[in-house]
Amino acid sequence: MEFNWNDLIHEISKLYVSGKTEAQISFKLAGATLIDSGNIERVETDSSLASPFIQVNMQAVTVPLKNKLIVGNFLALNFSHLDKKNADEYKKGMPIKFKTSIIEANGPFPGVEISEFDDEKEILIMLGTCESEIA
Repeated sequence: MEFNWNDLIHEISKLYVSGKTEAQISFKLAGATLIDSGNIERVETDSSLASPFIQVNMQAVTVPLKNKLIVGNFLALNFSHLDKKNADEYKKGMPIKFKTSIIEANGPFPGVEISEFDDEKEILIMLGTCESEIA
């Protein structure tokens, strides 16, 4: 399966509204490819807690759900290796085109997480990725 950002957020929303759990959504979308672009928010090359990543602000996609909104507006592109020297060319606010894959899980965490709280109007979608490439 291959998606752009808008189509992926709508697919996740459709599955969530139909009653699928995060684990079921993650299983269905594991290995799916996302090809799109956004603006760099942050670059992390030497985190001891996680693989190197580039956090990307994406065009916000919202899907109404009763009195709430399902929102997808950011993404962390995870890399097996991101050389600090090469990463220095990526600056906050810079547009970036990418290709990445959705993971099924990261330890106990599903690849697709949906953060919903009773007192919050927005339901946030968070994605685990791997094998990211800069286009």
